[in-house]
Amino acid sequence: MSVAADSPRPLRGLALAATMGLAVVAAVEIVQLFVRLHQRSSPTAMGVLNAVRLVSVAVTGTIFLVFLLRARRNAEAVGGATQRWSIPWVVLGWVIPVMSLWVPRRIVIDVLKASEPGRPVPYVLINVWWGCFLVGNVGGELLASLLSLSHATEAADVVYALMSLFAVIAAVLACFVIRAIVRSREQVPSRVAEAPGVPPAPRSPESPLWRNLTIVVAVLFGAVVVLIAGRSLLSHAGPGQDPERSGYRYGTAHADPAVTDCEEEAKRRYEEDESALEFATGCVQAQTDAVLNATKTQPTP
Repeated sequence: MSVAADSPRPLRGLALAATMGLAVVAAVEIVQLFVRLHQRSSPTAMGVLNAVRLVSVAVTGTIFLVFLLRARRNAEAVGGATQRWSIPWVVLGWVIPVMSLWVPRRIVIDVLKASEPGRPVPYVLINVWWGCFLVGNVGGELLASLLSLSHATEAADVVYALMSLFAVIAAVLACFVIRAIVRSREQVPSRVAEAPGVPPAPRSPESPLWRNLTIVVAVLFGAVVVLIAGRSLLSHAGPGQDPERSGYRYGTAHADPAVTDCEEEAKRRYEEDESALEFATGCVQAQTDAVLNATKTQPTP
């Protein structure tokens, strides 16, 4: 095997791309959390938001896997601690049921051990990140599905909101995990390069700018996405519309003033899965009939 093949490859570009993707995922989750708690969006806007979330998760996940694959190969080139999982498991560990519950975490730990054998592994960071990821993407999804099947819609909304919260925390912590892997790669010389007769590989030490670059870019990029998504959602609701009295929340729009007297009953019936629109229409018809009857019974002068 050639020296070039054994030499560690740079991780900065992939790390920056993965961090920006995680910022987008976190921003979309925050918008979804806001929408679920305040119910300020139409079904069309929610569909767009779900599509953006799906695409951002797919793209970011792919970039993160490529980053982890390169970091895993770099760990072999460094020749530190033994890697307990082969390279194919970097991808298979995320998709095979049951195995996906712990294999990715072990791969990250092994990469850090091999890259920086003289320093302790940040187990607290990795464990909290992985725990939030499992709760936000596995456990919460199963619980919310069970609640939806049992028609406990309010409880399911709460669970989905908590899932979004844990997903945001996991995305932020994943940025720090990426930073730890990049830092360990740049601080440890390659044992292959130190072999007799082989010139040392050029290394670029970590600069203070790089320490904060990914976090700054993530915050700015995420803020832009939040502003764009929030503006799009508010435009779907329409200017000056009160979400508490809009048709998006109660299933009907109260355009006729005659329906005002029946509004509370319409809300109650809608919450009991009855037809609020049918009841409100009945109220209008009853009031119209009452006015017509009163007109007919008035004495002719």
